[in-house]
Amino acid sequence: MSFSSVFAGLQKQARRNKVLARAASIESLETRTLLSTFYVAPGGADGGAGSIDSPFKTIQYALNQAKSGDTIMLRGGTYNLTSEIRITKPNITIQGYQGETAKIVAPINNSNIEVAIRVGEDAHYTKLINLDISGGYYYTLKTESLVDTGARNEYGPQYLYVGYSKLHDSGRDVIKLTPKTDYSIIEFSEIYNSGRRDGSNAEGIDAVQANYSILRDSYIHDTTTNGVYYKGGDIGTVIERNRIANTGHSGILMGQHTDENWFDKSNPNMYESIDSIVRNNIVWNTKGAGIGAWAALRPQIYNNTLYNVAQTMFAGLLVQGQEHWFGTEPNTTPKIVPSTDVTIYNNIVVVSGNRPAFEVREEGLTGFLKSDYNIFWDTNSAASFSHDVRGIYGGLSTWQSAGYDKNSLEVDPRLDTSNLFHLLPNSPAIDRGLTIGQVTSDFDKEARPAGGKYDIGADEFGGTPTNPTDPKPDPEPDPGPTPTPTNPAWKNSSIASQNGSFALEFDVTPAAGNIDYVVGLANGAADHHSDLAAIVRFNADGKIDARKGGAYAADVNFSYQAGKKYHVKLVVDAAKKTYDVYVTAPGGTATKIASGYSFRTEQASVASLNNVATFNEVGDATLAGVKVSAVTNPEPAPQPTTGYFNSRVSNQTGKFTMEVTATAGQINKSVMFGISDGDASA
Repeated sequence: MSFSSVFAGLQKQARRNKVLARAASIESLETRTLLSTFYVAPGGADGGAGSIDSPFKTIQYALNQAKSGDTIMLRGGTYNLTSEIRITKPNITIQGYQGETAKIVAPINNSNIEVAIRVGEDAHYTKLINLDISGGYYYTLKTESLVDTGARNEYGPQYLYVGYSKLHDSGRDVIKLTPKTDYSIIEFSEIYNSGRRDGSNAEGIDAVQANYSILRDSYIHDTTTNGVYYKGGDIGTVIERNRIANTGHSGILMGQHTDENWFDKSNPNMYESIDSIVRNNIVWNTKGAGIGAWAALRPQIYNNTLYNVAQTMFAGLLVQGQEHWFGTEPNTTPKIVPSTDVTIYNNIVVVSGNRPAFEVREEGLTGFLKSDYNIFWDTNSAASFSHDVRGIYGGLSTWQSAGYDKNSLEVDPRLDTSNLFHLLPNSPAIDRGLTIGQVTSDFDKEARPAGGKYDIGADEFGGTPTNPTDPKPDPEPDPGPTPTPTNPAWKNSSIASQNGSFALEFDVTPAAGNIDYVVGLANGAADHHSDLAAIVRFNADGKIDARKGGAYAADVNFSYQAGKKYHVKLVVDAAKKTYDVYVTAPGGTATKIASGYSFRTEQASVASLNNVATFNEVGDATLAGVKVSAVTNPEPAPQPTTGYFNSRVSNQTGKFTMEVTATAGQINKSVMFGISDGDASA
């Protein structure tokens, strides 16, 4: 199989349409109403229009012009980098033009270009689609993080998406995901040729505490060390339907070794991997383990096919611990953190060297080991098993006598080595597996029999396998399991249930300018923007606005500053599904920035509101003084008065629009409205 042919089918126009449809389906950050697409071409010119007819020349120049929500479309050709590409803004898409190949090439011998593309900690919802990215002194793609920097709020870029792309020929690791790069998706991509400059530590994917990530439907091969590992206390990652081949160390590891400073305080035992699942992968030709649980808590390994693995080290299936140092200097104590409560079902393991088919290493396991309905085969001799914790060594019968793999087989699984190790018609793996609720389809996305016997391994025999050189994604690919833990950036506080008119007041102090921070009302706890009905946002452009049905808006252009406390009042009519927003700047008077705004579209029928939620997508802010009070008349008619009354608005120096809603207090009264520099008295 040639590497260049792996994604040949992606050149077809119809396939490109699927790519665009898939990218559009990813949940995006709340953005401006008006979005832009900038075009870049090797023959373009920076400073031009950035249009398809007058493209920019460099990707970084386009990034500097772009705002949150914009797309940078790369025309075909080679972009030789003389500096790193740095993405610092949220919700930016860099995408190759349909039917063309955009190659981003960084040198591997220039230490000033450590990485080809660097995704900053604030660059949430970054999307990289249909690109060919190579090189980098250390990494081809790397995310940044505020973990272990002394920052009050530690975070990294969430919801990174990499799809339908090639990433390869890196100085060391191809992809490096740093702590808090949560909810990332890597799919339908080819990742290969790591360690071209330094092969001593050069993974295909090195992910540290990148929680709730998904890696699927990708081809990772020819790495000088491991193919993939997610470690550092990583939570809830799903690795499925991938091909991993020709690795200098192991194929897939849940966990490995991470320095103590990268662990989250919520993981005091320093487990390297927590509640992650590896299913329906095909792994072949690895020097180390095919799949391993390494200081992992509750790892699950289901229906994988491992062929010619553990050629020189470890075992086909590996369970082991990792030494960490606990305590504070100088009073630290070393301790082995074992894997705990390990589940391994329905896997095919074929080894060819002198290493065990299954190994539990010294101090490597506590709790249970549930392993069964697997097929083991050693092409040279009888398969061997090793359990250092319990002192069990020998063949399958010895292993079964110890209580493991009671229904497993030692037999040639009869795989079609010319067709990605799918099952042959006479394979003993057919109908010999256990029905697993977490595995409802196979490597080819063919359904496994509901209520019937599963086949062992990644392939469910009898369907038409996907062409291995062309992923052929469905129009709506299986999204995999939805992470159940609440996004830690969401904070919820309950209030008394409200179904009529009421007022909500609170104070917000932004920690920085140009943050993206929302406060909203919901029915029940919220963990997504669409759960909120009435929303006030301190947006990335330094303004305060509110949600009006399907988009954000503001009747008054109201700016905010870092470190200043702003008093916000929402006057809500839950029955009519509308609300007003008043904002008071320090030392000022209340300014009405939203009048009669309708609830967010997704909450147009909400019956009552009983929760206040905040979400800091970019930067952070402090919420204080939350108060709910009754409103009998949300906006009483003004009383007849005389004299000058002043209301402060944000300073304006250019062209702007101001709107005023006036209610007459009596007839035959002269009233004026005007705009001034400072309070008016004449």
